[in-house]
Amino acid sequence: MNAYERHDGSRLSVEIVLPSLPRAGMEIMACELAKGLVASGHKVGVTCLEETGPLADDLRGAAVDVSLVPCPGARSNFLPHKALVEHLRSRRCDVLHMHNIWGKASLAGRYAGVLQIVATMHGLAAGEPWFYESLRWWGARYIDCVVAVSEPLRRHLIERTRIPSEKVVMLVNGIDLQRFAAAGRTGLLRTELGIAPDVPVIGCVARLDPVKNHPMLLRAFKRLLAELPAARLIIVGEGPLGSQLQADASEMDLSGRVSFVGSVADTAPVYREFDVFALGSVSEGTSISILEALASGVPVVATAVGGNPALLAPDCGLLVPSDDDARMAEAIVKVLRDRDLSDALARRGRARVASGYSSSSMISAYERLYRSLLGADGQRGVSSCAA
Repeated sequence: MNAYERHDGSRLSVEIVLPSLPRAGMEIMACELAKGLVASGHKVGVTCLEETGPLADDLRGAAVDVSLVPCPGARSNFLPHKALVEHLRSRRCDVLHMHNIWGKASLAGRYAGVLQIVATMHGLAAGEPWFYESLRWWGARYIDCVVAVSEPLRRHLIERTRIPSEKVVMLVNGIDLQRFAAAGRTGLLRTELGIAPDVPVIGCVARLDPVKNHPMLLRAFKRLLAELPAARLIIVGEGPLGSQLQADASEMDLSGRVSFVGSVADTAPVYREFDVFALGSVSEGTSISILEALASGVPVVATAVGGNPALLAPDCGLLVPSDDDARMAEAIVKVLRDRDLSDALARRGRARVASGYSSSSMISAYERLYRSLLGADGQRGVSSCAA
C-alpha cells in the first residue's frame, strides 16, 4: 500500500488546516467538524500555520491530533513550504480541508500528493487588500472543490474570484442544537456583572475584529439609552480591537453600561442572559453566533449582509442596513418593548435553526462531499464537486 492509498472502504483520513484556534466562529465550526468526523470513525488531524490556541485542548480531548507548522510570509503562496509539504506527506491524508487558508496549504498539499483538496470560504475580511482575490484565485488552481457557507459567498467566488462554477458548492454551517437548546437563565453572568434580573440586556458574541463592526453597535447602544436608560450591553469575545473598543466606550461615556467579558469557554449559558442578540457585521458567511443565539431562544437583530438574510428573513429576526446605528437602535428597542414580537422571533428562530443548521447535518454533508470527490475507488480525478 503506498502512502496515499485508502485505508479501507469506509474510514477516511482528513487533515484540517487553519491559521490558528481561537474561540471564534470559523474555528468553532472547524472543530465541530473535526470532532464529528472522529466520532464517525474517521482519522482526523488539525494543522495550524500561525499558532494553536485555546481550542487545541478541546480537540486533543476528542482524539484529534493537533500540529503547529509555522508558515510565515507570502513566499509559500507561490513556492511550496518544505516543512509543510513534509508534514502533510507524513499525515497520509485522503482529504486536505482548508479553512480560509488557500495558497500555502493547497500548494503544499498538491506537492505532498494529497488525493483531494477542499477549501471552505467562511467570509470576507473588512477592508481586504486588492490582491486578496488574486491570491484566492491562485490558490484555487490547486483545489478540487471550494465550499461557500452562504449563497452570496458562492456567487462572490464565481463572479469576483473567477473560480469555475462547477468547482464551487454551498454547505451551510451547523451547531450543536442540544448544547444551545433554549433553557432558563442561570443568572450567574448577571450576578457577576451586577445586573438585576429585570434589566434589559443586549448581547453580542463575536471576535473583536473590524469585520464585526462593534463601533456601530456601541453607537447604536448610545442612541437607545435615550429610550431605555437602564439597558446594558455585554460584549463577549477577544480580538485585535479589544483595547480600542474599551477606549471608545469610555469616550462615549458608556463605562459601567457596557461590559467586555473576553473569551468564554462555554457560551451556551451566556446567550440565555440576553434579551436581544445584536450583530453589526459588515460581512458574514453563515454566522455561528447568530445560529447559537437563535437556537438558544434569543431574538436577533443583525445587519442585512452576507448570509444573515437567509437565517433571519422574513420573520426569524430583524435586519437593518449595514453600518446604520440609528436603525440598529430602533430595531433593538422595538424587540425589547414588544414581548409578543420577541417571543415570536425566538420561536421562529429556533425552528429555522432546527430545520437545517445542526452540526450533525453539516458533518454528514462534508462526509458526502469528501466521498464524492474521492469516488468509489478513492482516487483523484472525480469530475463532480457536489455534496
